[in-house]
Amino acid sequence: MAFLLNVDRVLYECSCSSTYPLCRLYYCRYCLALRCADCTQHEADVYFCSQCLQSHMAPEAKLHYMKCKKCFECPSCQSVLALRAVTTLPEESPKSTEKEPVTPTTPTASATPTTPATPAKKYFLSCGNCYWTTKDAGYEEQELAVLYDSFFDTEQAVIKQLKEAYQVIALRDATEKTAKKSASQTNKRKTMAALGIREDSSSFLSSLSIGTRGMSALNRSKQLANISAVDALQSVMSVATSDVEALPDDYFTRPLDLSNVTTLDQRLRDVKNQPAATVQLKPLRKQLLIKKSVRCKKCDHSLCKPEFSTSNIKFKIQLLAQLQLPEVRIHPGYSLVAGKECEVVLSVSNPDQLSQCTFKLVADNDNQRSNCEITTPSDVEFSLEPKNDAFSLDDSIETDPEKERLLEYNHGSKIGIKCSVNVPGDLAGNAKVCVKLHHTPLLTSTDGSTVSEQQFPICIDLGSVQGF
Repeated sequence: MAFLLNVDRVLYECSCSSTYPLCRLYYCRYCLALRCADCTQHEADVYFCSQCLQSHMAPEAKLHYMKCKKCFECPSCQSVLALRAVTTLPEESPKSTEKEPVTPTTPTASATPTTPATPAKKYFLSCGNCYWTTKDAGYEEQELAVLYDSFFDTEQAVIKQLKEAYQVIALRDATEKTAKKSASQTNKRKTMAALGIREDSSSFLSSLSIGTRGMSALNRSKQLANISAVDALQSVMSVATSDVEALPDDYFTRPLDLSNVTTLDQRLRDVKNQPAATVQLKPLRKQLLIKKSVRCKKCDHSLCKPEFSTSNIKFKIQLLAQLQLPEVRIHPGYSLVAGKECEVVLSVSNPDQLSQCTFKLVADNDNQRSNCEITTPSDVEFSLEPKNDAFSLDDSIETDPEKERLLEYNHGSKIGIKCSVNVPGDLAGNAKVCVKLHHTPLLTSTDGSTVSEQQFPICIDLGSVQGF
């Protein structure tokens, strides 16, 4: 990357000739090559909710449309809604004002004891950020089971009916194909019998099993004959109409209160309803997240594999290119002038905390992505110490006198290399240069031999050019 918040200034070339920042690439230790998102295979390991950390299997997640059943988001500020409880007393029946006549047989001293009313708990959802509650949307306090059911979409029953109707259509198509296949097998056997051709027992048994399956499928199709596909879809079919309600007379003249109008983001979060007023907002079910593993398409080895537990953020395997290769950045404080040779400092750092790395930075002016010529110390091999934060505070690091004139600074695990860039006078746009990083990884291949030197093309965007 070039800067902390601008990673697209320094791009590494993948094995598929695409360029990406180093933080978005993987390094396969078996193929010894860079892999991007297109060169890898992504697999979803587990679906989980980021609020309650409950994991879901793939069929269950698809059944609930990749949303959590228990957690809801605030439709106003997208924060998580909290469950609030309210204790209420049951409503008492109104007492009659007439007095009962007292008879000698009726005891007046001892009255029938009445049991006290037990308080009941009712719940509602509240946002702790913007103080939005479900009462603002017209939902009263309800019991816990009834409360969650009232937030689900009413169209889920319609979607279920649509699924069942299309399952009937798919089953009818399958039975018709099986019936045609069994009929052709029957005609074939009749033709062979008429010609006096005998078939062996294995083919006879196989055809007999096919005919049996065909008859059972035919029986199922007869059972579904009374169900028409049009009838199954007629009850849930959307019918276009030209009857549209007219707008009120004061629609364009009444004053507009923006506090009662929803924003575009709030409407797009509920695409199906698209509420126009804030009183029409309702809680949204929280979207599920996934933990995915990444595999190399060429060798099928895992490049990134997280822990299965939803509460664990560690990885079992994590072969990120940013943790395996030296990282090249642009040192700030330079200026490019058109038609002149300018000095640029490229900083190279070692991400490994255990081993030392060596590299060469060779200019690649023949690359089609570059529009300027860069001169680097191509014949000099630099070495970087293991990553240590204490090196950045130590100025007493010894440097080879021949390399000292080529370096702007030396912090042990991070050095600044002086480079000169020749900017053309008629350059339009940003200045771009290309270099090749010759790096020898401290790895051993699968057959036990040492790994030879590798080359990684890098495209660097130096920014805009100033005039004379």
